[in-house]
Amino acid sequence: MHPSTFLLAALVFLFPSRLVMAAELPASPAAPAAALRALGFLQTPGLAWGRWFDAAAQRRALTPPVPPRAAKAPAAPAGPYRGIVRRLLEKPTRNRYDAVIRRESAARGLDPRLVKSVIAAESEFTARARSRAGALGLMQLMPETADSVGVPRRRLFDPAANIRAGTRYLASLFREAWRRYRLGSLPFRRGPRWVVRRVLAAYNAGPRWVAGRPLYRQTRLYVAKVLAFYRSALSDLRG
Repeated sequence: MHPSTFLLAALVFLFPSRLVMAAELPASPAAPAAALRALGFLQTPGLAWGRWFDAAAQRRALTPPVPPRAAKAPAAPAGPYRGIVRRLLEKPTRNRYDAVIRRESAARGLDPRLVKSVIAAESEFTARARSRAGALGLMQLMPETADSVGVPRRRLFDPAANIRAGTRYLASLFREAWRRYRLGSLPFRRGPRWVVRRVLAAYNAGPRWVAGRPLYRQTRLYVAKVLAFYRSALSDLRG
């Protein structure tokens, strides 16, 4: 056994343990470990002012700290719309209508990111989109709906007119939801998430779905798609 082992063991009985820790360690790399093994047997009251020698604590003090593990990078968001988001982010027309979206949304107290998410879900930023049911333009409005909000149906392929009609119709659904659920003067942009879901369902399936009736599967998927787009970079507006 290394001679310094007996020296360190003897010092435990002669000095407080804190003085032992302050003493210079032997030069041999194996000496500290050997000394601690020897001192492990000395778990009896010593003469160091009634202190107990804690070999485990001394061993911890001699062990270099282990650096903390690096935090794992957050995983990429999963979901059925990830591929669509990636594809639409590369579409040249994605930011083409941002100024109009901002202007028409501000005029009606709507969240422009929500409006842009609706456009992405409805037409994928295609100004001349036409559905099988006859919905037209960026926000896929039926001609009768456009007429009801004061935008001539013949202008639905004009992006500015279409977004104006779409935001007017969306704001009318928000007003109906606010009246039904007694949300008072709460801004549309700060509405509860469940009410926003009802409004989006009504935009897809008709005004009756502002009320709490069960949603069709297609409508549930539509609402999920709009909200997935809203949480992604797809809803960001330029400028």
